[in-house]
Amino acid sequence: MAVFTWTPLYSWQSGKGRRVLITEFESGAEQRRDKGKKPREWELSFCGVWSVIEEIVVFFDARRGPLEAFQWSVPGTSETVNVRFKDEDLTAKREGLNRGSLTLTLREVF
Repeated sequence: MAVFTWTPLYSWQSGKGRRVLITEFESGAEQRRDKGKKPREWELSFCGVWSVIEEIVVFFDARRGPLEAFQWSVPGTSETVNVRFKDEDLTAKREGLNRGSLTLTLREVF
């Protein structure tokens, strides 16, 4: 499995949650069923030398966007998780001749 090795400028984890199926009956009663936890997500920002930004874009293309899962180590922890790109599109912004930036979101795969 491929490994995403680039270190972001900023990272944060979205809130944790559960997936709950709620069925309401005509009598007003409810039935609730736990469908498991929601996948965690991390929004990552990168800014630096354009060649590094291009490497991330090539990695995105090689995974065919959000199709193929890969491994990623959560910054500041020893945790490695299986993730996918959340979005189908990735936009890299070029800043001058030698610098660039991009933002992407990774979603945990169970």
